[in-house]
Amino acid sequence: MGAQAAQAGDPFYMIGYPVDDQGMVNIPVIGKIIVRGLTVEGARDKLQEEVDKYLNGAYVNVQIGGIRYAILGEISRPGKYTVLQDRLTIFEAIAQGGDLNTVANRHEVQIIRQFPDGAQVVKLDLTKRDIIKSPYYFIRPNDVISIQPLKASELGTGLTAQQTLQTIVLSISLLVNTVLLYDRLTR
Repeated sequence: MGAQAAQAGDPFYMIGYPVDDQGMVNIPVIGKIIVRGLTVEGARDKLQEEVDKYLNGAYVNVQIGGIRYAILGEISRPGKYTVLQDRLTIFEAIAQGGDLNTVANRHEVQIIRQFPDGAQVVKLDLTKRDIIKSPYYFIRPNDVISIQPLKASELGTGLTAQQTLQTIVLSISLLVNTVLLYDRLTR
């Protein structure tokens, strides 16, 4: 885990106080403080106010303790990942997974994101410049990224259009040769 912290560049993600399932932070001596529903800045202000009652000149820093996400499909290393930073782009998430395979469809990358009323599936086109304006450009905790294969790959005929065409031509050639051979043998 130390290697992950060093890779992320901030070992302070490994120390601190977590927010529990009820949205509370339990700080020794001070007790439980509710931060549910607050922004990062709002939580920091509330915690600073409580800490100031006990310590003079103390500095409170609030950060998201990492982003967990899963990436699957046409990627070199599918799996679950945890990145110890508070922001992560779709491209950084793909890089963590070892980049897209040659059969990956860069025009149909799906992100499955959980909301209180259920999951939402969104398709992204990684080749478009305006992807950086999308609300799905930054990965959120518990997102699932699904990399779809190219249509030619789904057919199993080849990785590229050229390979697919070669496979079809080869199949037709084999069929014609078989018919001609059969015709010669039956004469």
